[in-house]
Amino acid sequence: ENGGRVTPSVVAFADDGEALVGLTAKKLLFSSRATAVYGHQLLLGRAFESRETEALLAATKATPFDVVPDERGLAAVRVHGVLHPPAELAARTLAALKESAE
Repeated sequence: ENGGRVTPSVVAFADDGEALVGLTAKKLLFSSRATAVYGHQLLLGRAFESRETEALLAATKATPFDVVPDERGLAAVRVHGVLHPPAELAARTLAALKESAE
């Protein structure tokens, strides 16, 4: 992406719901932190009330996004009132990588 060898696993959501991925999203980490999500891969498949999730959230102390349980009790990320499972966020990153490679 943009000539770089690494695409950051960051997904940002604009106010209109548009998803930005990679370097573009990473640039928004400092300007609009509430909409940029990073580290979501660490939440993949984890129960919200598990020791691992609690330890992860305690280690990061203050994430700029809300980590909440989804309807199945798994950890999910809430941005602009919309729940995003970690698998969906990871899929957005992989889709951007695929598009970049093509």
